[in-house]
Amino acid sequence: PPPPSNAAPAPSPSPPATGGELGELGQLSLKVEDTPAQRILMGGLATPAPVPASIPGCEPSLDPAQGLAPAAPPAQFRLRHHLLSHLDAVRTVCFHTSLPVLLTGSEDATLKLWNLKNILPQSGKAPADLEPVITLRGHTGPVYACAMACERQLMFSGGADGSIRVWNQPPVSLEPYSPYGVAIPYKADVYSHHKDAVWSLAVHPTEQNFLASASADGTAKLFNIDSPSHLTTTFTRSDMPEETVPSAVDFVRTNSSHLAVGYTSGEVTLFDLGWGKELITLKPLAASPDAPPPALYALALHPTLPLVITGHADRSLRFYDLVSGRCVHYMVAHTDAVTSMDIAPSGLHFTTGGHDCSLRFWDIRTHACVHECSTHRLKFNEGIHAVKYHPTGPLLASAGADSIVKIFM
Repeated sequence: PPPPSNAAPAPSPSPPATGGELGELGQLSLKVEDTPAQRILMGGLATPAPVPASIPGCEPSLDPAQGLAPAAPPAQFRLRHHLLSHLDAVRTVCFHTSLPVLLTGSEDATLKLWNLKNILPQSGKAPADLEPVITLRGHTGPVYACAMACERQLMFSGGADGSIRVWNQPPVSLEPYSPYGVAIPYKADVYSHHKDAVWSLAVHPTEQNFLASASADGTAKLFNIDSPSHLTTTFTRSDMPEETVPSAVDFVRTNSSHLAVGYTSGEVTLFDLGWGKELITLKPLAASPDAPPPALYALALHPTLPLVITGHADRSLRFYDLVSGRCVHYMVAHTDAVTSMDIAPSGLHFTTGGHDCSLRFWDIRTHACVHECSTHRLKFNEGIHAVKYHPTGPLLASAGADSIVKIFM
């Protein structure tokens, strides 16, 4: 049968093909295809080497008046400011694509929108206390995920109450101390299709009317905000182990018709958006034959290569080549669970955060840690919950269980 008319990109003609032999990778001997992702993991830049100039972060901001410049190398990131308005652990952060604007979600059941323009270098000395532009209330429990569709001027949030809330993006020119009720006009819609907590949200990178979600009810869903029914597709695995649920979701940058869903069993499954079918499941490489599958807490898709990196409860990172479908590298990255990660817009570095309260910057070619800093304080055995690069500017945000959001430049 033809795919649904409101489905996003066209279905793929076939699942990813398996590859040939590549020999030894570190201490691992795997059969993988000679792909750009594999060549960069082997320590050499894929050819052709130049990164396209259209990649966010490789060119100045779309709005030069905002003063955003390309992202700095990891060793140059320094703590610039603390955001202190939340009353409980901050679980999620999201940047505007071109403006110095940050959205945060917390276990205090609120979302806060921040204008970071005043902490940029050209603004002079940063203010001692930066207040949010607006506080959005609507969830009845902790907020676990947020996302922004900047072209559509929309924001999304998901939480423990199982709902996905859609918000109109407020102007950043609002007065910080607005009267009660000022946020009511920004409540756009509520999606109540999930039956349990929503752990992760992702907006399609090119078709921003599509939103993906991962929930503790065992399903990942695709929503079309322009459709009257909103729900387009429900993704489920045919061989999903018991008590396994999706924990992270994101769109594949190198193939916009594919969705990557990470599971608490440590596996990553690729789905086709057009047909809603499972394409391939990426199995984690176990640290030892007798080790149980490590729970997956975070995943990040490379902006230009068929590469996905996952963070796990066993303190490890795993690298998957999406063409061959193999785990091509494994390493222990933190002294406690890896809870969050993000790849720099240039694609040359990535940053991880864990419950050991450390923020670590890595070279994606050599897998070497090039910079480390302890940023947050431990609270109830939890450290860092979220880390995010600005898509076009030299900003990095981290959020932790200590209810603090820290901005690095």
